[in-house]
Amino acid sequence: MFSDVVVPEETLLRPPSSAPPVLERCEASYSSCSECFRLGQRSFSRQYAHIYATRLMQMREILSERARQKWGSVVAVLGAEKHDGKFTVEDYCLADLPPQTSRQPVNADRYRSYTPLGSNRVLFAFLFRCALIGSVSLLVRRFVLLASGLGLGSRGAESMLGLQLLVDMVSGHLGDVGEQKAAAAVSRYLTKKTQAGSVEAIRLLDELLVQLVASVAVDVMPGEFDPTNYTLPQQPLHSCMFPLCSSYRSLQLVTNPYQAAVDGVRGNAPSYQSKRITGPEGQEVLLVTVPEFSSTQTVCLVNLRTLECEPIRFSAFSSEDDDDESEMNISH
Repeated sequence: MFSDVVVPEETLLRPPSSAPPVLERCEASYSSCSECFRLGQRSFSRQYAHIYATRLMQMREILSERARQKWGSVVAVLGAEKHDGKFTVEDYCLADLPPQTSRQPVNADRYRSYTPLGSNRVLFAFLFRCALIGSVSLLVRRFVLLASGLGLGSRGAESMLGLQLLVDMVSGHLGDVGEQKAAAAVSRYLTKKTQAGSVEAIRLLDELLVQLVASVAVDVMPGEFDPTNYTLPQQPLHSCMFPLCSSYRSLQLVTNPYQAAVDGVRGNAPSYQSKRITGPEGQEVLLVTVPEFSSTQTVCLVNLRTLECEPIRFSAFSSEDDDDESEMNISH
C-alpha cells in the first residue's frame, strides 16, 4: 500500500541543508491502446442512429438472455377456473411488437462498435478496469494516481485548496523527505471529468496541469461537462486550450473511453470502491470507482505491482469547526 511506503523522517524540524536530497521520479512503460476510439475524417451527412443500431445488434443476445432471467415471459391468457382449482385456457397472447415492414439490415462491418475490445460491455460513469498482463516484478513499487470530477467550474475555496494540495503532493512539494520519496513512486496521473466548461475554468486547469507535467506523466480524459463532443467516444480536448502545458511531452490528451498499458497493467461515482475479480482462467481484474474530487477531496492510488488500491483524502480547513480545532490533513 502507498501508506506503507511513506516513512516520516522529520526533516522539517531540522535546519535547512546546503545540499538537499535529489529524488528521481519512477518511470513506467506506457503504450496507448485507444486508437480505435479516435475518429478519422468526420462526416455530418448522417445522424447518430447507426451508432445505436450497431450497439443494439452487438448486445441483443446478451440483453435478451438477461431480460428473460429477470422478468421471465409475459403472457396474457383467456379462460375460466374450474371447481377443482384448475384453469382452462381458451386463448393466449404473447407480448410482442406489432408487425413491422421489412427494412434493409444494418451492415455491422461498415459501422464500428465502440464497446471495449469487442466485449459487449459499455461503461457508464468513471469505472477503471485494470488487469495484470504477463509476469510483473514485485521488487519496485510504482503507482498510478486516479482522480475524477475536479470541479473547476465551481468557486468553492475548499475544492481549490484540495486541488493545490493534490498537486503539491504529486509534484513533491508537500511533507518531509520521507513523504516526498513516496510521492516519487507515483509514475502516472490520470484525471477525468475536469468539469472545465468555461474559459476561466480552462485557464485554471492549464495552470494546475503545468505544475504536474513538469515532473510526472499526466493523462487527461474529457467528461460530460468538458468542451468536446457529447456522444461516445469523446475525442481528446484540443491542445490549443492549454498554452502553458501543451508543449510538454508528458501531457497526454486522450479519448473517453480510454485504454492504455502502464508497466504491464492495462486499464481503461458517488464514493470510492475497489474490487478484485478472478476470471475462469485465473486472470485477475481490478475494478475501481473514483469519486468526485470536488465534493469528496479523494483520489485513488493503484499499485502497479500488486493491484492494491488505496484512497487518499485531502481535508482542508472547515468553516463549521472552530478556529482552534480546524486543521489541514492528508490521510492515506
